[in-house]
Amino acid sequence: MTTIRETGRRLVIALATLAVLAAGAVGAAAAPASLRALDLASPSLGHDVTVIAAGGGTFTADPGRAVLRLTPAGGPASQVLAWCVDPARSISEGVDYPVDLQNASDTPALAGPGFSQAAWLIAASDRMIADAADPGLEAAAIQVAVWQLTGGVADTADATSSAVLNARVAQIRAAAAGRAVVTELAASATVESVPVGTPVTVTISGTPGAVVDLAITSGAATLSAGQVVIGPSGAATVTAIPTAPGAVTIGASAQGGVLHRAVRVAGRSTPQAMAYVSSVPLTASAAITALAPAVVTPLPVVVVPVPVAAAQVPVATLGLTKTAPATTRPGRVITYRLTVTNVGATVARAVVVRDPVPLRTYVTRLPGRARLRAGAVEWRLGDLAPGARATLVLRLRTDRLARGEVLNRATAAAANAAQVRAQARTRMVTAPRRVAPAVVAPAVTG
Repeated sequence: MTTIRETGRRLVIALATLAVLAAGAVGAAAAPASLRALDLASPSLGHDVTVIAAGGGTFTADPGRAVLRLTPAGGPASQVLAWCVDPARSISEGVDYPVDLQNASDTPALAGPGFSQAAWLIAASDRMIADAADPGLEAAAIQVAVWQLTGGVADTADATSSAVLNARVAQIRAAAAGRAVVTELAASATVESVPVGTPVTVTISGTPGAVVDLAITSGAATLSAGQVVIGPSGAATVTAIPTAPGAVTIGASAQGGVLHRAVRVAGRSTPQAMAYVSSVPLTASAAITALAPAVVTPLPVVVVPVPVAAAQVPVATLGLTKTAPATTRPGRVITYRLTVTNVGATVARAVVVRDPVPLRTYVTRLPGRARLRAGAVEWRLGDLAPGARATLVLRLRTDRLARGEVLNRATAAAANAAQVRAQARTRMVTAPRRVAPAVVAPAVTG
């Protein structure tokens, strides 16, 4: 067995006989692309462990999540959070590798049960790492589980030399059993038309485990729930009650994804294959028609109009400030402090703060109460009383190759308040290189 060690922030990989992955690594390929590893430990266990390879033998690795920059042929570069699915090969930070990008449409193996469960884990990994007490251990356990599911590591309870890591891997495997990244979503109503006030059952079907948001997108009706989770049978139900005549549309939305694998091109021995999931919003709708109730002729009633003042919705006013260091070095963490204040005299309802992640930065751990949605860190703060304020802290790690200036813009809004904005700029500075003084050897005479 030959061991390959990559220096710096490294992933230590040993070659073993891994027939399952090696045979499929150069399968059907999409358009050539370029891959560069920006960070191979974001986060990781922090030290090497011995891992049992699927085909026999062992290798050493510091398992964890990787940050990659992918540039499709003729397309713009993008930064993705990826996971190794080929521990038989190596990869180094800062090297541009030509790769082929695959998905299940051109590589059927990616639609198999193992890769499907791995895709679910990859899609859920950002939340799992952010919620974990030990993010490094969580990332390492997810990586070992992904290796097992995709055939790179022995599918045993003692796959690594760390008992703590093995225990967490077993828990993660149990959570991923039978799961898959969300790829399907549909909605249908049991009837096409009903009288106003009559309950209608709406069935939401799709990938089991999918979290689906529901809303009345047109017409007048109420829903028994604003969110459902698709059960093991592939369906969930909700009740809609029309409140006025006319067409009613119930909209359903879920965050889906597509599993991709970046593999080495033919004729090359590196890099190791990396997998990631790209987000794909899924939507569906069901329609019903609400019929007016039968008309009953009432007795004549004399109505005396009474002027009524138009109701006014109280308006709140928000303020938002944002601070960050003026300078930092590439690869360092920028700490942002956002403060949203209700500067008006009315309660601000359903306050939301959004901070889109700038280019050349990435989230290593989500702050408390926050979630990552559509490329932005989002806090839903609820109501904010007059004069009250909330201070939020966000830490973003910069790309090691970042240069120039990082501009971070944030917004705050409420159901009854206009949107406000704030921004902070941080300039990238590089440390001067230290050059050792020249040493002149003494002349030799004789």
